[in-house]
Amino acid sequence: MTLRDEYGLAPVGLLGTRPDMISVNQQLLGVNVPGHAAHTASYMIPGTGLLDSLGFMMAGPGVKGRFGPSLLDSIRNQDYAYALGQGLGTLGDVAQMFPPLIAAGTMIKMMSNPLRATKNISRGVTGGGKTPDTNNILKSESFVDNPTAPGPVQPSAVEPQPGFSDIQMGDPVGDLVSGQKPIRGRTDKELVAMQRAELSPKQLEKINALKTTHPSVYKASRFMLPGEVTQLIGSQKNIEAAERLLDVLPPAKEMTALGKMGGAKRGWYRASTQALVDVFGDDAPRFAALLAATSPQTSVESNLINSLNIWKNWTAAGRPTSREKILDVMGDSVQGEKGRDSILGAWENNTVTALSTANPGDIKLSLGDINLSGAKVDSFMANLSDDVYRFTNDAWMANTLGVEQSLFQGGGKGPPAYHVVSAYGRQVGNSIGLTPREMQETAWTAGMALLEGAKSRGIPVTEMVDKLTRKDILATPDFATLFQLPEYRGILSDAGYGDKVSKLKEFNFPPDQPLTKAERNAALKAAQRLQELAQIRNADSTVKTLTMKDYEAVVNNIFEAVPGQSTGVLTGMVDAPENIRKNYSQQAFKAFTDPRGVDILNKNLGLNTARTLRGTGMYEDGSGITQFNPSANAPTISPVRATSRGSDHVGTIPFNELTKLDAAAALRGGLLAQEGTPYTAIQPLTRTNPSRSETPGEIIIPRDKAATTKSMEEVAKLLPSGTVATDTGKGVGLLNFDGAKQLGGIHGETRSKTYYPDVPPLPRETRDEVTGLLQADQKKPRETVGVEKVGGNYIDMTDEFKQGVGSQAVTKKMFSELDKLPAKDLNKLDNAELKLAAKDLLELNARTAAKNNFPTREDHQNLLRIISEKGLKGLRAAIGTKELLPAIFVLGLGGQLYRQHSGSDS
Repeated sequence: MTLRDEYGLAPVGLLGTRPDMISVNQQLLGVNVPGHAAHTASYMIPGTGLLDSLGFMMAGPGVKGRFGPSLLDSIRNQDYAYALGQGLGTLGDVAQMFPPLIAAGTMIKMMSNPLRATKNISRGVTGGGKTPDTNNILKSESFVDNPTAPGPVQPSAVEPQPGFSDIQMGDPVGDLVSGQKPIRGRTDKELVAMQRAELSPKQLEKINALKTTHPSVYKASRFMLPGEVTQLIGSQKNIEAAERLLDVLPPAKEMTALGKMGGAKRGWYRASTQALVDVFGDDAPRFAALLAATSPQTSVESNLINSLNIWKNWTAAGRPTSREKILDVMGDSVQGEKGRDSILGAWENNTVTALSTANPGDIKLSLGDINLSGAKVDSFMANLSDDVYRFTNDAWMANTLGVEQSLFQGGGKGPPAYHVVSAYGRQVGNSIGLTPREMQETAWTAGMALLEGAKSRGIPVTEMVDKLTRKDILATPDFATLFQLPEYRGILSDAGYGDKVSKLKEFNFPPDQPLTKAERNAALKAAQRLQELAQIRNADSTVKTLTMKDYEAVVNNIFEAVPGQSTGVLTGMVDAPENIRKNYSQQAFKAFTDPRGVDILNKNLGLNTARTLRGTGMYEDGSGITQFNPSANAPTISPVRATSRGSDHVGTIPFNELTKLDAAAALRGGLLAQEGTPYTAIQPLTRTNPSRSETPGEIIIPRDKAATTKSMEEVAKLLPSGTVATDTGKGVGLLNFDGAKQLGGIHGETRSKTYYPDVPPLPRETRDEVTGLLQADQKKPRETVGVEKVGGNYIDMTDEFKQGVGSQAVTKKMFSELDKLPAKDLNKLDNAELKLAAKDLLELNARTAAKNNFPTREDHQNLLRIISEKGLKGLRAAIGTKELLPAIFVLGLGGQLYRQHSGSDS
C-alpha cells in the first residue's frame, strides 16, 4: 500500500504560481519574483493596508494560509518589522481617503513594502520563517529526505514563525484504513458532530449547561469522544474533578512548543500503521492489538521484540486460541528467563483477547484496571490502527504533563482523568493544526528526547532545550524505524515475512521546525517541569534503596489521617470498620499531594521531596492500646552536617532544614487533628563500626509496597517493649524510642532537638522472624539495612486538643512552629494549594460526620474554612476576633505574626 501524503502542498500564489512550477533554486531560497512583484503592486490599492492589518489581506506566494497575519498577530509573534510595515500601510490608507493626501498616502504605503516583504520572501515555499544557508544550501537538513548528519537547521537571520510552517488549517488529513476524514483545525467541530449523532437530547442538554456552571469543562467537553463525554457528565464529582485537573495542566503554549520541538517525528503513528499494513496485511489489526496489549511498563523496543516473538511462535504453533496455550507461547517468547513468570500481569488478559478473537476487526481490548492496561491500551491500539482522534496517555505523557501516572488508571471505560487529559491534548493540538495523535506523538517525542538526552549528557533538562538536535529527535524509537533494523527484521524473516520486510520503505519524516523566541521560553518552562521530575525520581530512588550520599539523610515524615481519639474531631472513627477508615484516609492523603503525588507542604517549603507513599501505621495510644490505621509517608532528602557524638562520627540535619520539617509536621498535624506527628531522619550504618553493622538495633526491612494491616499486627506481637514498626511505604523500619535524649547546640545554634542514642540490638532470631514475616509476599526480597537516626522530632498535640473547644492551645502550638520560618518560606507555604487542601478536608469531615454520625468540632471546621478562603494570612487576621478557633493567639502576638507574613524578616 502506498503511503498517502497528509502534509499537503504550499498554496497557489497570486499569479497562479506553485512551488513545483518554479526552479529548484527559487524553491530553496523561497523567492518567487513574479508572484512577489504582483503582490507588492496590489498593496497600492486603497484599503489594502487596512485589510492587511485586520488579517484579511491575501497571503503572498509561498506563504501557508489563505490570508496573511493581522497586525495583532505580528506583534504577538514578535515580528515587529512586519507590524511596523502594516501600521504604515494603514496610515497610508487613511491618507488616501483625502484627495490632497493621496500621493503622500501612496508614498507611505510604498515605504511599508520593504518591511512587509522581509516576512514573505524569507518564508518562501517552506513557510518556516528560516532563511537557508546559501553557502551550503543542499546540505541543510530541512531539504533532504533522510538527513543523517546531527544538528539543527542552520540558524536563521529571520525570526521563525509560530506553529508548524507546513500545516495549513482546513487541509484534509488522508487516511490509510480508518475511514476517518478529519480536517485540520476542526477537531472540536468533528467531535461535537459525533456527540450530536450518538448522544440523547438530555445528555446534550447536560453538556450545554456546563457552559455557565463550569466553562473550562465545557470547552474540554467539545474535544471529547461521545463515550468520554458521557462518562464526564455521569456525575457531579467527575465534573468537579475535571475542572480541578484542567486548572493544573500546563499552559497550552508549553505543550505547543513541545509539539513543535518534536515535530521531526510527526507521523510516528502514520508510519507505524503503514509498516503494519505492509507487513501483516489483513492481520495488521490483530498485530496492532498485540503490540498494545504488551505495551504497559516496557520500552518501545522491548514492546516490539516481545510482540514479534510472540507472533512468530504463536503462528508456528498453529495460532492456538485457548488461554493456557497462548500463555505458554508468551512464556517462551517474552524477554526474561523465567518462562511464564516473566509475563507481566498487565499483559495477560489483553494478549489472550488479541490472539483468540476470531475476527481481527472485532477485537476489543479489556478496559480493566491492571497497571494502565485499560484506556491506554485501548487508545494505543486505535492509534496504531489509523485512528487520528484517540489520544494515548502513557507514563511518558504523564511525565511531560507533570501529573502522576496513577491518574490514568481505572476500570470500566477508563478513568475520567484520562479523558480530560485527552481532551486537553486534542484542544492544544487543534490550535496549531495537529490531529490528536500528532499532538501526542510529537509532545511524547520531545519529552522523552529532553529527559533522556539530559540524563545521558549529565546536564539539566533546561540546558538540553538548546542542545537538542534533529538526530536526538529521530533517535526516539518508533515501530516503523525499528522494523528496518536487523534485530527486528530477523524475527520477521523467521516468521515468514522476509519478502514483505525487504520491500519496506523508510518513512520520510517532515523537516525541522525552528522555535520562535516565545516558543523557546515556553519550552524552557516545560523542560523545568521535566527537571523537577528528574529530581523527584532521584529522591524516590534514594528512599527506596537507601543508597544516599554520605552527606544526605532520608527523612520519613510519616503521618495518619484518622483523627486522634482525644481530639474531639470525628470521635469514634478510630473504632470504625477498616473500610471507613481507609476511605477517609485516602481522601485526606490526596488533599496533601499535588498532581505528581508530591506532598504540597514539603514541596512549597523547598524541601527535596520524593513522592508520597502509602503504608500501614502502628501507634500506641495513651491507654497503651496499639492502633493500626492507613498511613502516608511524605519522604524528603535532607543534607547532613558532619559532627561528633562521643566516639562516633555522625551527621546532623541543619537548623534551617529542621525548622521546615517542624513547621510542616505541625501544620499537617493541626489540619488533620492528630495527637502527634513525627518525622525521623536516618542514614545507613557506616562500615567504620562493624559491631553495630552486624547486629543493628534499628533496621529497615525493604518492601516494594505498603505492608498489610494483618502483617503489621503480627509484627507487633513479636517486638519487645520500646520498639515499634513504622511502615515507610518502601519498607518497614524497626525503631527503638526508649531513652530518647535532647540534642542541643547544633553548630552553635540554641536549638533543642530529639535524637536517639544507641539502643540494644534486637535478638537476631526476632529480627529474622520479623523479616521473614514482612517479606513473605516479595518476589525478590532485598537485604535488610541497618540504620542510625541523625535527627527527628515528634510534634505532640495531645494535651492541646484535650483542653477543649476555643482553648487556643492547638492553634498556638501550630503557629509556634510556623513562626520560626523566614517570611519568604511562609509566604510560599501559604498558597492556593494549601487553601485547596483545607477546603478538601473541610468538606471531607462534613461528609464523613454526616454519613457516619460522628461528632466533630466546630472550631476545627472553622479553622479549615478560614484557611480555605483566606489562607494562613486570613487565619492570622482572625486572631483577636470572635471567630471560633481551636486556638487563638493573644492580639499582640497575632499582629507580630501578621507583619512578618506580610514581608518583614523573621
